[in-house]
Amino acid sequence: MKNRFNTKNKGFTLMEMMIVVVIIGILVTAAVTGYGKYSCRSNQATAKRALGELHLAMEKFKARNGKYFSTSADINTLPGIVSPVTGGIPYTLHITSATEDIYTAQARCSPHAASPCALDDDPTVDIWEINNNGEMRLVQDDCTL
Repeated sequence: MKNRFNTKNKGFTLMEMMIVVVIIGILVTAAVTGYGKYSCRSNQATAKRALGELHLAMEKFKARNGKYFSTSADINTLPGIVSPVTGGIPYTLHITSATEDIYTAQARCSPHAASPCALDDDPTVDIWEINNNGEMRLVQDDCTL
């Protein structure tokens, strides 16, 4: 007659399974947080690239016309500008101020939830700014996760 206590158990205990589930949960949480920051920084690099292209287009426009382009309405008509709509840029480019010799432009993330650079539901969005000297600065940061 076999003793039921002498048989070797094959399998895992409930405690072992719960420990594995907790460890997997911790790893997934770390990965998701890291991906969110990576995605946000990637979008910011896209905004900086778009502003750099805008700066080059503005300088070319001034070289040809003697003054800077002054309206945001037709900003996508500048040669060398990738349209946010067709180019997949999650930022909208705006010329915030312009005279014959000075300009300031911004790349502003779309605040709606479908935008890839809107990572949370708060009204804070990324805003990058560039001036006629090519100096770029972060006006408002939404990548603080």
